[in-house]
Amino acid sequence: MLDKWIKTLLFPEAEKHWQRKIDDRFVLVFDTDANTFFLYDNHELSCQFTWADILEIQVLRRSEFPPLSWKIITDHGEWLIPIGGRYAELLEEKINHLPNYSRQQNVELPPPSGYRTATSQWRRNNTLPFRPDVDWEDIGYL
Repeated sequence: MLDKWIKTLLFPEAEKHWQRKIDDRFVLVFDTDANTFFLYDNHELSCQFTWADILEIQVLRRSEFPPLSWKIITDHGEWLIPIGGRYAELLEEKINHLPNYSRQQNVELPPPSGYRTATSQWRRNNTLPFRPDVDWEDIGYL
């Protein structure tokens, strides 16, 4: 199993393979009027959550399929969403618009059962200092 994971990391074609597997199995639909996500797993509703009162966004990694997942934690529950597939940009856009998302430090967490690593990427009540501001022109990106 670990060999497959290493191949996925080293060979882009293998990565495309698991991305296709995610697209074949999972569909994420966003209702803009209700600000609600619906995740379908093999055409059956797996979870539904409203994009409100977000407490934390985590990234979980395991050696099984799907290898990476977002853990969305809100005041009303927790949801696991596989990372990847055609819908990824939709959720990434919502995550990127969380206050100070790009400035928060990533924090390693004890992984839940079945996962190898867990990283907190954003916390509503963040007590850690932010990353320093970067002037993109000074480092040659603009």
